[in-house]
Amino acid sequence: MQWHSLFEEGQDFMSVTTVTDMPNGGTKPIKDYLLTIDMAKELCMRSKTGKAKKAC
Repeated sequence: MQWHSLFEEGQDFMSVTTVTDMPNGGTKPIKDYLLTIDMAKELCMRSKTGKAKKAC
């Protein structure tokens, strides 16, 4: 099962786009995501790593 079928944008996460200045004088759009605590915990539990177990 894909993660995008488990979570709903606007409820579990929100995508945001910001613009950053580049050293050459240009700009670059950057897409990022804001997660709810519940979604972050779910992703953490699904990763099945030692660091994930400590974080959750």
